[in-house]
Amino acid sequence: MSQGQPLSYACTKNVFQQMDVPLRRNLAERLPKIRSAERATPLKLRWLRLTPIDVTINEFIYRVQLVAVGPDARKLMKLYDDRIDFDLTEYGKRDYQESLTAGDIVIEANDLESWKRAKNSVERYQAEIQFLLNCGRTKDQYGKNLTPDVKLYIKFIILEYNDKIIKTEYVECRRGRRLRDAAKYITTKLLGGRMRNLTANKLTVTSYGGVLRLPAELRIKASEIEVFHNASSVLNSISPIMNKESFPLKQISITNDRYESNIDNYRHPIIESAEKLFIVTGKDDWKRPFAWERMIFEVQTKVVRFGYSLMSSLNQLNRIITTLTDSWIIAEKHFLIECHNPCSVLRFMTETQNMENAEFDVLEHKGCDLFHYTIFFPMKSGSRLLVYLNKGLAYNEQRHYIVNFEVVDAK
Repeated sequence: MSQGQPLSYACTKNVFQQMDVPLRRNLAERLPKIRSAERATPLKLRWLRLTPIDVTINEFIYRVQLVAVGPDARKLMKLYDDRIDFDLTEYGKRDYQESLTAGDIVIEANDLESWKRAKNSVERYQAEIQFLLNCGRTKDQYGKNLTPDVKLYIKFIILEYNDKIIKTEYVECRRGRRLRDAAKYITTKLLGGRMRNLTANKLTVTSYGGVLRLPAELRIKASEIEVFHNASSVLNSISPIMNKESFPLKQISITNDRYESNIDNYRHPIIESAEKLFIVTGKDDWKRPFAWERMIFEVQTKVVRFGYSLMSSLNQLNRIITTLTDSWIIAEKHFLIECHNPCSVLRFMTETQNMENAEFDVLEHKGCDLFHYTIFFPMKSGSRLLVYLNKGLAYNEQRHYIVNFEVVDAK
């Protein structure tokens, strides 16, 4: 290429491949002559996260919010929720399920606890919305439109994952403009119109029930998937947008909150075929350095890791153990959980002792005065899974306990 000549089509595509997604999309918007090259260039992402109101691409978050501005230019509140999107012009009614468009995916919140939380969220937001609508308005003014003193805006925001705001734009929420349409606009601008499938190292779907407003004919090839709550239901919902070449996955991560109790969430073809499974119970506190509660499963051909931030989550572990000993072959490894709450530890050990197929005995050098039995589980591989309790060192005059999990050869 001589100096002063434009880039060839192939060179332009190579340049696009080296650019961050925001930059290449901005260039394509400003320069119509290179749009076809940009659409034909594979969009390879390190991380793609989808929620009902935002999209995360690598380290950038593209979000829509609904805000109300009073006569003093003060924002009265941010009216949006990660699980449910609202339309203030319809007084907080959940309208997404009645207005699906091509490409939209409904994530069902089909367990009782999720339904209760969603119901409480709806009632809370409806009360807040009603309060907002009554501001500056008399009863005879009560109608479908807000008073001139209170205006609604759709807020478009781009920020980095460290919450540093890069760009903010407000669009007045006039008739026909709703939050759901704004979410669709964002995802279509970022992910739509591709000539090839999207490729993402990691795809995260964060939704406890709602609608993902995605462009039509979107297909994603991912090597790792992360889902939150109701894993089987979410995986079934997103299957239409997944390229079949994604499977088997290299890793699938499932983050469940403390209300999760359905072990069938771990019995799904996508989960069972994955090379690695990573399960986290509770919030993200376990990710902090020197977290107390941690446990690692090492598997011959697969790896299952469990991270815990709340010891109360251990009451779910008996069901998980049953599933893994039935369907996974665990290598001869030793893993543990540490906690300084004796009541939680004792409750867990007692519940584990009462599990089906559990045997227990007193073994030398295993156990402690809080719980001196060793619990045995037969495994599909012919080995046995031992569960026993030890005392750990004392920190700040408080002694912690260690729940040990050990795989040994069967006698």
